[in-house]
Amino acid sequence: MGSNAGKATPEHARAAGATASILMRSHSREQEFEADQLAIAMMTRANYDPNGLKRFMSKILANERLLFKIVDRPEHSDRLEFLNTHPSTEDRIEKVEATIGAGAEPAALDNTFLARFDGLRYDESPEDGYLLAGTFYHPRIGIAFTLPEGFKTPMIASRILLGPAETDIIFEVVNDATERSVVSHLTKEWAPSVTFDKVDQLRVGGFEAAAGRAAPTILERRTELRMLAIHLKDGALFRFTFGSPAENTVSLDQAFQQIVATFRAIDAGEADGYRPLRIDVVTPGAGDTVESLADRMPFADFREERFRVLNGLVAGEALTPGRPVKLVVE
Repeated sequence: MGSNAGKATPEHARAAGATASILMRSHSREQEFEADQLAIAMMTRANYDPNGLKRFMSKILANERLLFKIVDRPEHSDRLEFLNTHPSTEDRIEKVEATIGAGAEPAALDNTFLARFDGLRYDESPEDGYLLAGTFYHPRIGIAFTLPEGFKTPMIASRILLGPAETDIIFEVVNDATERSVVSHLTKEWAPSVTFDKVDQLRVGGFEAAAGRAAPTILERRTELRMLAIHLKDGALFRFTFGSPAENTVSLDQAFQQIVATFRAIDAGEADGYRPLRIDVVTPGAGDTVESLADRMPFADFREERFRVLNGLVAGEALTPGRPVKLVVE
């Protein structure tokens, strides 16, 4: 790390944003690789083509790269929800290939199989939270908050927000059935291995909350960490982890304050404008192109790239006459 000691790198950004996950999640790279090897063995014994695992991972990789391109963080393309606690998809594909070989090209999916996708939901279930006009709503637990200025998410189900100055936010809903205080939950249940410089009690949106500040060293670089636990009701807690390189604390603190200021309880009718997305399987007509079909999807940007990833088409590949494709529609 010597030559990079004075400047931020993608590795530092990932480490800062993933600090809490690194400290508190137990999954290891070796366990993930072992699971892939077991999957290959089981597929082989069951007479399934193990190359299907590699093709599946390749589709995941293409989707990850697109998602992080959309949020202007291409350096995160091999780290989604599990961040640095799990091996990258590229590493997993490489090890799978080493085990089973390159494999033959797969046969095209028949139209009957593709038809089964028709009508499936594309985005997240609204009961588990969704993004609408820059605000995250969670109807089931009755809360909402506005994304801090400049923050985007590769996909709301990832529960990761990526912002300016390499500042990242992870959020989640958990249950703690004990009678412990929110401060005790933060320091003893959620982050017992974190040495906090300061822990504050506060109220956020009318709810009891606790916030901890720490400055761990990751990859030989000092990082800034904020952890916020908000006690809702019936043992439910909403938790935020904010991370950034130490020199970017202004962005970190601004994001923290914006979350605290906008987090609130909502009633059942506040987010009625949500319109779920679904898959529509169509057969291209005469004159249809990748571009013309992609323009029918309800996205503000990256329509063609989204269409290609959804349908497994590489850059420059044209439609196959008579072969159905998947579109995302409202």
